Amino acid sequence: MSAPPRILVLGGGGQVGSALAALDWAGAHLAVAGRADGDITSPRIAALIAAARPQVVINAAAYTNVEMAQTERAAAFAVNAQAPATLAAACAQAGAWLIHYSTDYVFDGSKEGAYVETDAPNPLNVYGESKLAGERAIAAGGCRHLILRTGWVYSRDGDNFVNKILARARAGTPLKVVDDQFGAPTWAHSLAQATRRAVEVIMAPEPGHDLPAHGTATVPAPTAAKLSPDTPSSGGVYHLSAAGRASWREVALQVLALRGIDLPVAPVAANSFASAARRPANSQLDSGRFAATFGSRIGPWREDLARCLAK
Repeated sequence: MSAPPRILVLGGGGQVGSALAALDWAGAHLAVAGRADGDITSPRIAALIAAARPQVVINAAAYTNVEMAQTERAAAFAVNAQAPATLAAACAQAGAWLIHYSTDYVFDGSKEGAYVETDAPNPLNVYGESKLAGERAIAAGGCRHLILRTGWVYSRDGDNFVNKILARARAGTPLKVVDDQFGAPTWAHSLAQATRRAVEVIMAPEPGHDLPAHGTATVPAPTAAKLSPDTPSSGGVYHLSAAGRASWREVALQVLALRGIDLPVAPVAANSFASAARRPANSQLDSGRFAATFGSRIGPWREDLARCLAK
């Protein structure tokens, strides 16, 4: 019997990293590193990957402060662009897959309808620029990879829009929320589940083929899944977010309704707030390619939000 697969999660202290760590990986050997022991900007990160000998590295670490990135460009690029380049090189050396999370903010939001993977990126802010640079560095790094673009991520804990709305509501702070920016709030737990499904697929040996010399038996892909011809051999970019469309104000109203809080939410335009960073008016992502390839999709955002707040 082969040994269980080895999966290394970086950024284990964040929303997505914590969600990945909380999943049942069906016997896989899961190692989770936070910033203290797995800082992706450290020169030692390549040695950590070499020592762990993973089949899959999942990078959930990122610089995510959109406002601060405008004045901390070097810091944003160090985490979001230069570190992924180092990870890609280390994964190529180790023969490991790299799964990396990117963002809807690589787009400028001018499109009507949801963005697909072939749409041309055109970020409006430094954060988006740094994430796009990270995507390109990974693509040039020579490792097998999946770049998963997502957006508006939230969880039960952590610093996110959902918790900020609840905190302000409980404090009695009048709520004014943007109603002219649209996307789909994505629950970190569902994002982690979909990532696990992708790992199952990329690690499943092809019929009639032996596993690579460094590989082992893996988490098997469920037999119910019917993969399209788009099944990855060397990876690529995929969009992965919740289904549906909402403005930030619609999300805020739904959060309050689920918590039974009767409080008005005044609609405001995005340009009414003083902001260093421009944000796309349309952040919708079409996740159809991911669904066709991996036999999995994230459900409607309203259902996930209710599940998250009910936990």
